Amino acid sequence: MRKIIFCFVIFIILTGRLMACSWYDPDEEYYNLFDQHLLADKSLTPFLLTYGSQYYGQSYYGDKEVEEIDYNIKEWFNFFDKKIVDADLNYLVYESSISELSKILATNSFSKAPSELQHAEFLIGKGRESLEYLIFAKKCEQWAILGQNDDWSYNRKKMDKPTFMASAKIGNLLFDKTKDKDLKVRIAYQLVRLSHYAGFNDDAVRYFNTYMEPIGLKNLIYFYALEQKGGALFNQNKFAEAAYTYVKVFENTPDRKISCYNSFRISSDLHFSDALKLCKTNDEKASLYAMRGYQNFSNALKEMENIYAIAPNSNKMELLAIRDINKAERELMELGVNYGEDPKFLIFSPPLKAYMKKMILFSEKVISEKK
Repeated sequence: MRKIIFCFVIFIILTGRLMACSWYDPDEEYYNLFDQHLLADKSLTPFLLTYGSQYYGQSYYGDKEVEEIDYNIKEWFNFFDKKIVDADLNYLVYESSISELSKILATNSFSKAPSELQHAEFLIGKGRESLEYLIFAKKCEQWAILGQNDDWSYNRKKMDKPTFMASAKIGNLLFDKTKDKDLKVRIAYQLVRLSHYAGFNDDAVRYFNTYMEPIGLKNLIYFYALEQKGGALFNQNKFAEAAYTYVKVFENTPDRKISCYNSFRISSDLHFSDALKLCKTNDEKASLYAMRGYQNFSNALKEMENIYAIAPNSNKMELLAIRDINKAERELMELGVNYGEDPKFLIFSPPLKAYMKKMILFSEKVISEKK
């Protein structure tokens, strides 16, 4: 009998350990009444509250549940006046080889070229310039791609100063030669990124200020380059400037919000105050408050009040409110995680009760003032 009881106890212990080690989704442990998808600005969806993954809408393995839009290809589509289909542009930008593009330029023909590259636009004017740019970009790509070493930590291929100088020289000459502004912006982006990833942060900032800014074209690629400048500023310990830079990229790109949030680092109230002084508009200030408000340690209500004081119609205030409602629901209606534990329903802890009273008062104020 004792052996039977002992085996049964061991079975229960092992079963509990297996369940503890198995994957589960914390987002399924509570019943929510409020639908987070009421969020008006869908570009902010990744920042809805989730405990099951790093960002809302991602699976356990980090894959997006929704199809991502390649905004770089959209830019190329517009560059070629919407005459080249996405599939061909995708091959041109991501899959074509340097030798394929070089042969088209050298022969001014499509002899033995893949069908995706057989477009008359590539033989004249800005089309030829685009092939020259892509050859340079593909040469730079090896220094930007993340690799993986034996200890499973990701890194980039190291670039010494002579190699960097040789690559930058090619970019400098191409920049001076190229006439099309869109392509000049892309060349400047490559130079800023190359400098940043190679660890030459002074050069990254210099290239942005002397090459990118004078062009005066603030398109998507401009903000991609600005994000690289932000990384260089952070490496120079210019934390407030870096934070402000990430705020601007966050505000102006549909696909770099998560990256900017990951790079956003404010280690002190002084740095935050300095970053706030750099903001040119109330919308930028609202984004700065919001990016701090997304942090787990932050008081979201306080950030909502800060945003309401300067930008009462900000979509960031709505996002913070939705997150807080969801967080309160989780605390109220979260089911017990441990097996055998009684489920908790509608149990207001004193801190939550006090916080929700403040939330209600703030909500009533917003409604009554009709801003």
